[in-house]
Amino acid sequence: MITAQLGLVKMTCFSSGLVALLSWLYGPIGFNPTDDGIVLSLSRRILQGQVPHAQIINPQPLGSGYLHLVELFLPGPLLFDGRVVTLIEILIINVAWVYLATGKSLRQWSLLNYFLVTVGVLITINVFPLMPWDTVDGTLFTAIGLAAVTLARRKNSYKLCLLAFVALGSTCLIKQGFVLSPLLGLMVLRANRRGRQMPVIWIVLASGAAPVCYTAYVTAHGGFGQMLVQLTQTAPLHPFASLNPAVSATDGVVDSIVCLAAIVALAYLPSRSGATREHQLQALRVGAICAVLLVPMLGRYQSVAESQWAVSIFLIGSLLLVWGALHRSADTLLLVALLTAWMDGLSWGNPSLSSGISFAAIVILDRMDIEGFYARVRASGAALAWGTCVVLLGASIGILTMSRYDYPYRDRPTAELTRNLDQVSSEFGPIRTNPTTYAYLLSMKHCIASHAAEYVAVLPDNPAIYPIFNVRSPFPIDWMYPLAYTGSKQRIVRALAFDNSHSHLILFQTVLAQDLASRAALPTASARTQIVDYPGTGLQTYLFDHTSGKVIRCGSFIGKYLPTDGVGASSAWPLDWPTFVSDPGVLRWVGPGGPQSAGPPDGRARAFGETRPFR
Repeated sequence: MITAQLGLVKMTCFSSGLVALLSWLYGPIGFNPTDDGIVLSLSRRILQGQVPHAQIINPQPLGSGYLHLVELFLPGPLLFDGRVVTLIEILIINVAWVYLATGKSLRQWSLLNYFLVTVGVLITINVFPLMPWDTVDGTLFTAIGLAAVTLARRKNSYKLCLLAFVALGSTCLIKQGFVLSPLLGLMVLRANRRGRQMPVIWIVLASGAAPVCYTAYVTAHGGFGQMLVQLTQTAPLHPFASLNPAVSATDGVVDSIVCLAAIVALAYLPSRSGATREHQLQALRVGAICAVLLVPMLGRYQSVAESQWAVSIFLIGSLLLVWGALHRSADTLLLVALLTAWMDGLSWGNPSLSSGISFAAIVILDRMDIEGFYARVRASGAALAWGTCVVLLGASIGILTMSRYDYPYRDRPTAELTRNLDQVSSEFGPIRTNPTTYAYLLSMKHCIASHAAEYVAVLPDNPAIYPIFNVRSPFPIDWMYPLAYTGSKQRIVRALAFDNSHSHLILFQTVLAQDLASRAALPTASARTQIVDYPGTGLQTYLFDHTSGKVIRCGSFIGKYLPTDGVGASSAWPLDWPTFVSDPGVLRWVGPGGPQSAGPPDGRARAFGETRPFR
């Protein structure tokens, strides 16, 4: 009992210290008003009573929105709290990975186990942006579910096993790509055949419990049809997009040669001293991890959006898996780890292997059996192999940390992040960004403050501003990224309803938010300034032309503003999404009377309203 409590105390101290340190090192670095904040904006809509899919357009189920409701109740700055919560999730994920790989409970953990957790956390936060995101949330439930399956088998507990599969089944409510998580749980369950085996029917029922409840809730509120449209008509995914290294063909060849040379050299040394096949495989694993760690040493790792390092770990794990299969020693857990990483990469937004790849790295490291390697392999190269591995590990972590500082996600190097965003809103906390993004957000704040309105939207990006500035959008989507509303464009247009009884401020960007970091300064909107739109959509142009109110220019924004004393006007213009043609590069409306200039043929102003998403 005392040993168990001591293990829990050690884990609590370790976890608190690691989260605090990484929050201080990485938490304040960079901001871009695109991905960063989308999950929190969904959480805010849910808290306001909106129903997923029926009143919120999203190409995934809204499991992440429900999970991150917790940040809305924390007393600290919202955006920074979101990053700290994400760090805690990443820590829990890697604790679960180490438990799965080693099979040791907390009271049995040695310094090596804590070392593996630290390595896993560092890998995760250096291959994916630090922000609330559905990929991290899905991996969290997968990790907890797989760890619970393992624990349930050791304790022979049916109840815990059922709860584990409920968690694994819930992952598809976070992102569809995690639909195979229950299958991974079944693989882990079948790999351990001790005790009675749970009937498959119970596993199926437990895995389907959360999806059935979610579907029933959405259906009861009239959103089943819209849910099918949003989840099935989104852009198709390339199943292996995350395995394309973000380097040129020449660089990839050089990396492959260096990695292969390290593997061959370190696998050859034990064979020279008469080692067995198992010893050769052990040395191969040492060589594999050394090769993986050589990749960032080559100096081409530039961004958390580039997945070359993660891809290298994936390929090395695949090599070890094939090697083991050929010698009849297949590693089920390594296969589960690689499949988890692959599920992480099923994304059209940022196809990164993310936190699943740390599972593969931890399994590879654990399989090397550091503590028993010297005793079993009497090879003159053993010390050299491990010395090289340790040196490269330390150097790689240092290089990855510098890369994180030099290439923050969609922002400038840390040395150029000279503006504290708490001067824009206290909800940012200590987060820093570049002067251009700072000016962009400050200008937006002044525009909103100087034009009082019941409903506010800033299009097409900026989902984070709604919870930060505490404003409500009349549209059913906060980030009008084209892939996010495929099949639901008409829903957005119909938000411009006939009800014109609410004051509104609709700001349109003249610079895409993803380009802010690359600009030296923001343009000031003038009569000749054009609003920006994602190529091939024409949605922002249509919304601008058909939104009622006077045209305003505020900083870099162009907007339509209808103050409180201007509400009540009506319009009978039909709310159907038109067909656009290019002539050349100019969008024109094609309606009943043939091609017209953008907007209604009779020139009447477009009424603005809403679909009454708020209760």
